[in-house]
Amino acid sequence: MFELGKEIKSKPVIVSIHGQANSGKTHVLRVLINKAHKMGFAVSGGQCEDLWAYEKSSDYIFVEDAVYTEQAENCARRIAGKGVDIRVLIHNSQIKEPVLYPGLILTDLYNEKYNLIIDNPNSQVKRL
Repeated sequence: MFELGKEIKSKPVIVSIHGQANSGKTHVLRVLINKAHKMGFAVSGGQCEDLWAYEKSSDYIFVEDAVYTEQAENCARRIAGKGVDIRVLIHNSQIKEPVLYPGLILTDLYNEKYNLIIDNPNSQVKRL
């Protein structure tokens, strides 16, 4: 993913993370933020509805948004004045009957275009 980021000329690089419920989006978001920090990048990130500003020095902004890339695009434009650069889909092939979000048709998730698809068969249902 960071190799793709090197090709993006306008900073910050905005990465959107999508997937069905319990696919591991939040876990992957945390892993990417930690890896970016270890690589020396300045990073902002979180769920789209929680991101209203970012550090101007950020090299990367990671946006976790449940499903539609259009929502992430709007979020990116709101906080950084530009669209998403890299779209990532987190997929759990072990979920036989996916937990969907209200109004979501599963094919909606897979009809979008992604730069990177990660299969995460070991994700677990969040416990409250």
